[in-house]
Amino acid sequence: MTHEGSASVSPRFAYGLISIATVAIWCVCAGVSVAEPSEAAEAPKVYQLKPGDSLRSLAARFLGGEEFLPELLAYNSISNPLELGDGAFIGIPGAEREAALKAIAEAREATRRAIAAASQTYAKDELKAAQEGIDAANAARRRARYAEASERAKLGTTKADLAKRLADQRAPVPEPGTLSAVFGNVKVAPSGSSVFVPAKAGSPLPVGSRVRTAPGARAEVRLPDGSTLQILANSVFRIEQSRLDRRDQRRDVQLDVIMGGILGKIPKRTHARSTYRLKSPEAAIAIRGTEVRVGNDESNVSRLSVLAGLAELSASGKTTPVPENSGSYSEAGKAPHKPVELLPAPDVLVPGSVERRTAQQQVPFEWTPLKTRKFGCYHLELSQDASFNTIVEDVLTKGATHVTRPLIDGEYFWRISTIDKKGLEGRVRDGKVVIRRRVAVAFEEADGSRFGDAPGEVSLGERILAVPASLDTSIVRMELSLDGVAFWTFWEPMGRFVPTRPGPVTLYARGIDALGNTGPVVQQLINVTPRVK
Repeated sequence: MTHEGSASVSPRFAYGLISIATVAIWCVCAGVSVAEPSEAAEAPKVYQLKPGDSLRSLAARFLGGEEFLPELLAYNSISNPLELGDGAFIGIPGAEREAALKAIAEAREATRRAIAAASQTYAKDELKAAQEGIDAANAARRRARYAEASERAKLGTTKADLAKRLADQRAPVPEPGTLSAVFGNVKVAPSGSSVFVPAKAGSPLPVGSRVRTAPGARAEVRLPDGSTLQILANSVFRIEQSRLDRRDQRRDVQLDVIMGGILGKIPKRTHARSTYRLKSPEAAIAIRGTEVRVGNDESNVSRLSVLAGLAELSASGKTTPVPENSGSYSEAGKAPHKPVELLPAPDVLVPGSVERRTAQQQVPFEWTPLKTRKFGCYHLELSQDASFNTIVEDVLTKGATHVTRPLIDGEYFWRISTIDKKGLEGRVRDGKVVIRRRVAVAFEEADGSRFGDAPGEVSLGERILAVPASLDTSIVRMELSLDGVAFWTFWEPMGRFVPTRPGPVTLYARGIDALGNTGPVVQQLINVTPRVK
């Protein structure tokens, strides 16, 4: 049934309306703007972000509007724009994308004309125009799809290159270490060289560098991730790899303990993909932090003491986790031994944790001996710095006492630990001793005899000397005064005074040591008699 004034709709036209609706829905869903980009890219390219760039502004600049930001993110597989900083690389779609946009715009316009023609009349003459519009829309849609597919195909290698660049820039960057301290005979061989040259504190250590310490020598290496590695005496150490991503603190560190031992303090990892490995000729160690002692002796026995944190010791295809306050070792060609608890440091009776002494002397040490079958020996170290790089004494002893050699003025830091029969060294107990020698002064006559407590007597013009009161002093200069207020300085450990008139005179003197310590003021009353001819 039909109504008056209406025309019947042919099946072909009904199909055409369906096609029109299909194209219209497709175009609406595509949601593509036809705004011309302000800076057209003739071919796909990789763009490096500069200071002030934002992905939104780049979408407007290269793609024609900020509304294309999601497309730019999807094109580069970026889930978090905040992870990209200055210098990062992103891919920019090229000219094929513009062809796709134009084809889609043509499809939308053809669809609009087709719908307009169909809505104005159902006349037979107009059906052809409507169908032509639909055909044009379908053709434009096919061209758009082809252009997009073509662009994606052509950009395959470009995006692969982009992915590699993104992976490279997000990977930790190689950074050199620093030789922060040198004590004794320490030498360094640059990467690729077999020639060792004398080391200098503060010099960089690029990847591949080797450090060699002689007997009694030590060195300290600092890495960019904050690690501090103390290279012990008779050791050879190499930086195999040292990379750090400063954005998220991801690190990739590999160190070789070729001979000897190191004491490492390593920050806890903050990135799940961080790696920190130590190698020896017979074993490999993965470190989670934060304080370890690693040794490798002449018989190729590798030892690991975990003072804090966690580590894994691997050898001969077997891996053994070593928890905090535990140690393990591996012999040549054998799997690691089961971890054992480290022996504690002994209780030190003398000296105290901080003790001051006021004379040049030997410092006695005494501690409570440990009673265990696992005991091997004690390890006592005395250093002039808190990092134990300036070693004064390094002693291994089975006894419970030790007396140092005579020490000069200064601060001394000590630490003691226990080594078990397997050579595993435990935690330390530490303290400080401050040595301040006497800077007392005495007065002497010209013949070397000293004045007593009673007033002295000299002849007019006879020289009076102010000298150190004892030999165990470090006086480097002397100061004299006639009133105890205004002093004049002798830049040597002796002061001279020659009276120029007879009568009583009070002479004041004080000594100053090499560290600037001023001793007590000593005074002497002297009667000056006229010169006897």
